[in-house]
Formats: sequence, structure tokens, C-alpha cells
Amino acid sequence: MALMGGFARIGNNEITVLVNDAEKGSDIDPQEAQQTLEIAEDEKYTKSIKANEYKNSLYTTFQGAGTSILTLLGGFHPQTQSLWLTDIAHHHLAIAFIFLIAGHMYRTNFGIRHSLALASLGVITSLVAQHMYSLPTYAFIAQDITTQAALYTHHQYIAGFIMT
Repeated sequence: MALMGGFARIGNNEITVLVNDAEKGSDIDPQEAQQTLEIAEDEKYTKSIKANEYKNSLYTTFQGAGTSILTLLGGFHPQTQSLWLTDIAHHHLAIAFIFLIAGHMYRTNFGIRHSLALASLGVITSLVAQHMYSLPTYAFIAQDITTQAALYTHHQYIAGFIMT
């Protein structure tokens, strides 16, 4: 199960990055960025993204621009007041590799490690719920109090189910 979760997180990173690159200042309309499959297949859009990517890439070089999906920009996106999607993709990729390693560990010794992993995951999920207000991950969620409350409740329920 952990292996499937790890591979699913790795596969989801590509779509997240395409939408974020469209918001970074390239000449792509953010409304069009929602249609990620069309953007990925259209060459004029990918050239525009690659031309703008080197400014915000991890190593700030034009070599390999458009292929970097991991950034450590930190802070909030100035227009959406949310975390950068490439930082979120970086976070999810790191979690994916942890899941892959955990999947191997569960095959070798399932007993106490599983209990400790569930307890840790429950605490982490509860902390995520408590930090949803201060670190909004979705665009414009800082102004939507109802959605923030629903996400808080959602994550607290998940934490409760994991820890029981």
C-alpha cells in the first residue's frame, strides 16, 4: 500500500508543476493552465514555460530549463497568497520516496514499526490540520474561511482514524 502511495505521489507532480509554471509569469493565461494535458502537448506553451523557467529554477541556469520541478522558493505566491506549487511538488516527491522506503521496511518487519508509523502519521496529520490557516496551500484559500474550516475538520478526522 505504501509503495502504491509513493508511486502515485511521484506521478502527480508533473501536472502540479505545469499549472504552477503557467502562474510564474510566462505568457500563458492561468485559465488555460487548468487544461494541463493540452498545455503539455502544445509546443508553443512549453517553449514559453522553458524560456521563463530558468529565473525561478533551483540552480538558476538555462540548461535544462522547463524540466526542473523542485524549487525551494519558500514563502507565499504574491498573487494567490498560497504556497508555491513547485515547493508543494517537492514536498510530495520527498513523501513519495519515504513511502517507497517504508514499503520495503514493512515487508521485513511489520509489527512495532507499523504501530509507530501510524502514530507518527496521525500526529503529523493533526499538525497539518492545525497549520492550514498559517500556510495556505491552495490558491486564494486564505480568504475562504469556510473551506479552511472544512479542511481542518477533514484532516483532524483522518488523524483520529489513523491513531485509533
